[in-house]
Amino acid sequence: MSEFFIVCPLGWEEELLEEIREIEGFLIGPKGQPSPEGLGEIRIEHGGLTLKAEPLLVLQLHVFSKLASRILLRLKKFEATEFFQLEKGLKSVNPQQWLGDRGFSLKIEAAKSKINNEKRILETAQRVWSSSLQKGGTDTILIRNYQDHFSVSLDLTGEHLHRRDLGRELGGPAPIRETLAAHLLRHLIAGAPLSVLQEVSLIDPMAGSGTLLSEAGNLYQPLSGRSFAFQEQSWIPKILKSPSFFANYRHAPHRTWKQLVAADLWPQARARLQELSFSLKDPLLVLEKASDFQASGPCWVVANPPYGERLKAIPTEELRDLLLAPKPARVAVILPERMASALQKAWPSGYQVDSKAVSNGGIPCVLLRFLKKI
Repeated sequence: MSEFFIVCPLGWEEELLEEIREIEGFLIGPKGQPSPEGLGEIRIEHGGLTLKAEPLLVLQLHVFSKLASRILLRLKKFEATEFFQLEKGLKSVNPQQWLGDRGFSLKIEAAKSKINNEKRILETAQRVWSSSLQKGGTDTILIRNYQDHFSVSLDLTGEHLHRRDLGRELGGPAPIRETLAAHLLRHLIAGAPLSVLQEVSLIDPMAGSGTLLSEAGNLYQPLSGRSFAFQEQSWIPKILKSPSFFANYRHAPHRTWKQLVAADLWPQARARLQELSFSLKDPLLVLEKASDFQASGPCWVVANPPYGERLKAIPTEELRDLLLAPKPARVAVILPERMASALQKAWPSGYQVDSKAVSNGGIPCVLLRFLKKI
């Protein structure tokens, strides 16, 4: 077994743990069948989760997790408060054990530690591993120092996991990272089973680029079509190099929602949203206004309204009315702190309100969830 660290934004650790536990049942063992062992003990740490498990299982999390940022293989952990201790710790790590003759680059992170000069940490590592670094290469080794505890890790992911590569470029105003979109959607779902979601029409009244609905339709679908750094590394289990291994996942999940509804006032946005249906199993309806939708059964609303320096914020009352127009049983929205506070005060009674602080592109925001009381 090896030790791994699954990275996520600060404050998402509990939600990521919940997601990983849901994923365990889908992981495939060496014989192509669901693995009975699971992932064992998972420990919450600052900015992610630590676990010891078989690489075959952990590497598969790349195609299932929608909240993780990346997955790291822990090569070494040690304490150091002086640079001679740092150098000694780095000399005990042999990157060639994992990368063979491949070169690599370095990434340094340091916080709340006596050794917090990232440039000097980098220079020390460059001196220790000079021969390998001179070769260049696409692999990355991360050296992180938090509270005088160093960890040296090999990046298994490569490009950030918010890059889904679903065959379309998402653009338009007020974009949202796919990982944050997934976090908002899981906040909306609040543990509701798939059988409930399949009776719900999910509406985005300000669909824009379509990120939220794209993420909603693929929330329980495995990723396909993108590559990961570990696939080029020599140490990985041979079965993962088989072209048919990840194809086993493509027969999973039926549809997730009864219907997805995208509304946007701009004709250009609606034309772009029509293309979204090609990457979804759920039926998609594109409208000019969410109020035009006639629901047959329960409907929920999810939204990332336009805000920021380049975009004029929607007045609170107008935003409230827009979100409530389809008469939803649930609403989840991400807003900057002031806008979220104003919306919560203007929201009608009869809803249970939950909130969670997040960051969206460096802007302090709040995930708001309104659940209609029965």
